Amino acid sequence: MGTATSNKCVQMKDGRIRQYGAVVESKEKEAQLHARDRDVHWVRTEHGSGEIYKSNLYEKLLSLAAIKLSTLDPEGLGIEMEAGKPGWNDSMNGLPGLFASGFSELCELQRLVRFLIHAQVKLSGDSVLRLPREVAKLIQQLGLAMEEYYHDSDEADCRDESKDYSFWSRISDAKEAYRETVHFGFEGVETPLAFGNVLVFLRQAERKLQQGMDKALLIGEGIYPTFFYYEAREFEVQEDDCGGKLVNIHSFERKDTPYFLEGPTRAMKVVGDIVNGQELYRQIRQSGLYDRKLGMYKVNESLAGQPFELGRSRAFTPGWLENESIFMHMEFKYLLECLRAGLYTEFFSDIKKALPPFMDPEVYGRSTLENSSFIASIANPDASLHGTGYIARLSGSTAEFIHMWLWMMTGGQPFGYDHRGLSLRLEPKLPGWLFTATGELSFCFLGSCQVTYFNTDRKDTYAPECRVTQYVLYYVSGEKKTIYQAVLDQKEAQDVRDRLISRI
Repeated sequence: MGTATSNKCVQMKDGRIRQYGAVVESKEKEAQLHARDRDVHWVRTEHGSGEIYKSNLYEKLLSLAAIKLSTLDPEGLGIEMEAGKPGWNDSMNGLPGLFASGFSELCELQRLVRFLIHAQVKLSGDSVLRLPREVAKLIQQLGLAMEEYYHDSDEADCRDESKDYSFWSRISDAKEAYRETVHFGFEGVETPLAFGNVLVFLRQAERKLQQGMDKALLIGEGIYPTFFYYEAREFEVQEDDCGGKLVNIHSFERKDTPYFLEGPTRAMKVVGDIVNGQELYRQIRQSGLYDRKLGMYKVNESLAGQPFELGRSRAFTPGWLENESIFMHMEFKYLLECLRAGLYTEFFSDIKKALPPFMDPEVYGRSTLENSSFIASIANPDASLHGTGYIARLSGSTAEFIHMWLWMMTGGQPFGYDHRGLSLRLEPKLPGWLFTATGELSFCFLGSCQVTYFNTDRKDTYAPECRVTQYVLYYVSGEKKTIYQAVLDQKEAQDVRDRLISRI
C-alpha cells in the first residue's frame, strides 16, 4: 500500500529532509487478498468483500487521468515519483527520495487527456458516465482546485510560488483522501457525471498541463527537461509515537538536473509538428546530448557535479551504461518522434550514423543485424571503446526500430475507417537513395503480402508532390487487378487484411 505524504517525509541525521518509505506492507490487505479463491487482484465493491467492480474503457481512463493529475509536483512541472520508482530510466533510482518528479509522465498525461477529449467528441453530448463515488469526488475536488487556481485571471502567473504550492497542497490532500477511502476497494455506490461536466474538467486539466509544459521549456531554455527534484525550504519537525522524526513541509526549492533525451522525446509526442520539432531538433544538436564524433544521441548530458543521491547513473563511468552513453532504446524513441513529426531530411541523415546496418562492424564490435543495450560514447575516457555496442538487446530498441520501419514503409497509419468503410492508403516516407538503381523497393506487409514500390526517378517519397498513383493487386487465387487511385476502398482493403492478396 502507498504511504500517506505526512508519513513519508523524514529528517535524516544530518538534517536533510527526504521522502522515504513510499510503500509499506498491509497485513490486513494481504489477508483480504489471500482469502480470495479467484481473481485475487481485481478491485471489488463493499470495500473489497463484494463483487468485482466493472466499468467501460472511457471511465477507466478518466479515473487514471484524475489520479495522475492529483500527483502533479509543487510547481506543476511533472508527475511526482511518490511511489518509490523513477519511471523509464530506472537507473535514476535515487530521485524518488528527493521529492522528484518526471516531466515525461506529465507529457503522457497530456496525451491521455487530449485522447479523452477527442474521444468524447464522438460520443453523444447528453451521455452520462457512472463512476465510483470515490472517483467522482476526486474529480470534483480537482476541478474545484483548478477553478480556484485560475480564478480572477486568464492565466495563472507561473512565477507565483505561493499559488502553485497552495494548489499542490490541495490536490495532494484530495489524493490522500481518495487513497484512504479505496484502500480495500470501492464502496460500490456510483455517481452519475454528465459528459458536459467531464469535458469542462478535461479542458481545465489540459490547460494546467500545457502551462506546465510551457514553463518547463522556459526552464530548459529551449530544451524540455526530464527530471526535477525539490529540497524542503520551510518545514517543521515532529516526533511520532516511536520517537521517529516526521516532517511537515511548507515550501520547496526546485532543483534542475542536466538534460536527458527522454523529456524532449516525450514532449514531441504532444507538440510534434514540424515547426516546433525542427527548433527542438536544432537545440538538441547544439547541446551535450549530441555526440558529434559518433553522430548519435546520448541518454543524458554530463552529470559531473550532480549529487550521487540521484541514483546509480551518477556512479557509472561517463559514456558507459546509463550515464551519458548512447542508450539505443531511447535514441530510437527520439528518432521515431523526429520521423513522425515530419523531420524527414534530419531523420534520414541521422539514421546513417545511428542504425546498426549503416555502422562499421569493426567499430560496432558485433553483428550490424542486431541492436545493443548501449554504445560507448565520446564521453568515455577510453577512446578505443567509442562506438562499440554492448549487451545484445532484442526488446525495446527493436520495437522502436519496427515502428520506424512501419512509418517509413506505409506512412504509419495505412488503414483507415469512416462512414464509407475500411480503406488502405500506402504513403511511404522514403528517401530516393534507399531505392535500387532501377527504382524498386520491397517489403513484407502484414506478414505475408509482398509490397513493391516502383519509383523510377528515385524521388524522395515524403515530398508533398509525391504520391502513389496506382496499385496492381495479385490475388492468391491468381486474379490480377489494377486500381488507378491513391487509396484502396472497402473491397480491396478488406481483401488485403484477409490475406487474399499475396503481392501489391
